[in-house]
Amino acid sequence: MRRNFFPFLTGVLVVMLIFLPDFFPGRSNVAARTMYVTAIHLINLRGGPNMGSGVVGRIRSGEPIKILEQAGGWYHIRTLKGEDGWVATTLLTEAKPLAERLETLTSKAGEQSRLISQLTQENTSLKKYVRLIEISDKELKLLRDTNFRLKNRQNQIWAAIGASILIFGWLVGLVTRVFSWRKRSRYRYVID
Repeated sequence: MRRNFFPFLTGVLVVMLIFLPDFFPGRSNVAARTMYVTAIHLINLRGGPNMGSGVVGRIRSGEPIKILEQAGGWYHIRTLKGEDGWVATTLLTEAKPLAERLETLTSKAGEQSRLISQLTQENTSLKKYVRLIEISDKELKLLRDTNFRLKNRQNQIWAAIGASILIFGWLVGLVTRVFSWRKRSRYRYVID
């Protein structure tokens, strides 16, 4: 039984070392991620993961740092200047600093303001075009109405001309009939 226990215990320790790094104080799977110093103005960068270690540097609020490892309540970090040291986990945050967020929001607000200005100009221009189209539409309707009236008037004139020709033809027919009847009657008596 003792012979099988040692390899089993070794296997369990290896698995714990790989999958559960928080059980071992000097080892962590916190791979280089970026965090920021909290709103505290300056924090101390210490030589070891405890308050008794000496201060090896200072970090300003909002400065981005890289996490190298975690041991208990401490992060082993590297600054952008290349300084290594330890900082308490409560002094770091993953949220970007307020100044950086304010700068980002200010630039976005500027972009939105420019976009609003551009859209306002386009809207004004489009309103002018809408007014022109409305005026053109009214003029087109007026021209259609005038054209319709002129066509009706022209049709009425042609109808009157046609009726006049018809009446004239009827009158000519009546007159010629009367004269042709008299002539026939004269010739008729003569021939008989």
